[in-house]
Amino acid sequence: MKKVLLVLIAAACSIFTAQAQTPSPIPNGGLENWEGTGNNMKPVGWDTLSGKTSRMSQVTYTINGQNKTVMAKQGTYFAAVSTDTFRQDGQLFANPGVAGPRFPYTSRPNYYSMQFGYLTGLSTERFFILINLTKWNTTTDRRDTILTKVAFLNQTGAFEPFRLLSVKLTDDYISTDAPDTASIYFISAGGPQYGIGTTLLIDDMRFSNGDPIGVQETADGSTMKSAVNVYPNPMSQFTNINYSVSERANVKLVITDITGREVSNLVSEIKAAGNYTEKFDRNGLKAGVYLYRLQAGSQVKTGKIIIAD
Repeated sequence: MKKVLLVLIAAACSIFTAQAQTPSPIPNGGLENWEGTGNNMKPVGWDTLSGKTSRMSQVTYTINGQNKTVMAKQGTYFAAVSTDTFRQDGQLFANPGVAGPRFPYTSRPNYYSMQFGYLTGLSTERFFILINLTKWNTTTDRRDTILTKVAFLNQTGAFEPFRLLSVKLTDDYISTDAPDTASIYFISAGGPQYGIGTTLLIDDMRFSNGDPIGVQETADGSTMKSAVNVYPNPMSQFTNINYSVSERANVKLVITDITGREVSNLVSEIKAAGNYTEKFDRNGLKAGVYLYRLQAGSQVKTGKIIIAD
């Protein structure tokens, strides 16, 4: 599975207290500030290693046989992240030397929203967003997770730019503490097939306390009817992944990090219909957020696993 990764990283910003009524803004959330020239441009506070990321002020696309042109939803520019070559990942993520892809943040927002467009020819394609709020623990000398949210949006016909995406965060807080940092990741090609030409358009990213009432996230990014249960989660040394297969199928279960790099291949075989349990051992993996991806035939289920020290 190939992906385009977009990661928001450290940038200077004014910080409100966690009790502020309006959450702090996302640094360069409107993607107005860019650096570099020509094909080497990138948003300030972001970095790119491969693939195609473009600064756009308008985009022309074809839908139902008609050409349409739209401008940036907010300000002058927006980002277009594309996968345009077979087996070529497009990636935007943290600058080398930065202590993790995150930026200072002390608010506890209720919602995340952004203006987006999703142009792909694959009906099975989808993108997802990973939002982390963390706080440094001086006693344990590590980061504590305040919130981890994985939000999916399945492609059910091209999403014309621009639409408002609304992601609820209130149900995903696992601590009452205020964070000190945040990170946001966009993975634009997360479907079971490789979407050549898939383009994710992003503009006007915001945290808020009121519901923006936009397009709602897909519950879990799943096309699999049966449930997957991971327990314990968060895990320390190991966890059990329980799942069911409705009919004989080729089953693959892998664990990846948030960049899409595979860290464990638990299952890759044909299984009969039934219930199964797979044990996942961290085997030296660092604490953090990981993703499981279970595919049985054409059905796919994806979710998060948190490793805690």
